[in-house]
Amino acid sequence: DCLATLSPRDLRAGLAESVKHAVVRDPEFLAWQESHVADIIGQEPPVIRELIRRNCEHKAAVVVSDERETCREGVGRAALNFGHTIGHAIESQFNYELRHGEAVSLGMVGAMDLAVRHCGFSEDARCQIEALLAAFELPVREPRVDVNDVLKRLGTDKKARAQSMRFVLPTRIGQVRWLEAPPPSDVEQAIRRIKEGPPL
Repeated sequence: DCLATLSPRDLRAGLAESVKHAVVRDPEFLAWQESHVADIIGQEPPVIRELIRRNCEHKAAVVVSDERETCREGVGRAALNFGHTIGHAIESQFNYELRHGEAVSLGMVGAMDLAVRHCGFSEDARCQIEALLAAFELPVREPRVDVNDVLKRLGTDKKARAQSMRFVLPTRIGQVRWLEAPPPSDVEQAIRRIKEGPPL
């Protein structure tokens, strides 16, 4: 009932976090969302209840395991930052004209570009996730992005360490790791994918 009060745009923006949870924790949940796109967008009550339940379970499990984001091994609660590092920079650049979920969707596109380059993430998985974001009518391209401005903003992201860029990236659907200080040229290419789409 609460979700039914949202505008279609705000509902779709929230779905970016649902896709994120699936990418970082649960391949089966990703497949479930792919097979229920129409019912999710249409807010069919049994499907929406299941969507809410599964998202709450995933977020609760991550937070309980690493409440204060102090995990010494692996990624811990920071897994929830997937897509947010670049997403926050884009959100700020657009002066919050974009919904948070829209910026995170774009951020995931950029993060996956880095994951393909540095973490062995497959091109097929990248295309699968971009297709689901697009099916939820979330942005996967944004021609208005200013690449140089985003790069500058990334230097001040709260997840930066020792003035170097740091990203949570998938190695496969359901598993993530840190990438520390990737080459700036690769980060630039990741942002260009958001702006321009895949290279021709």
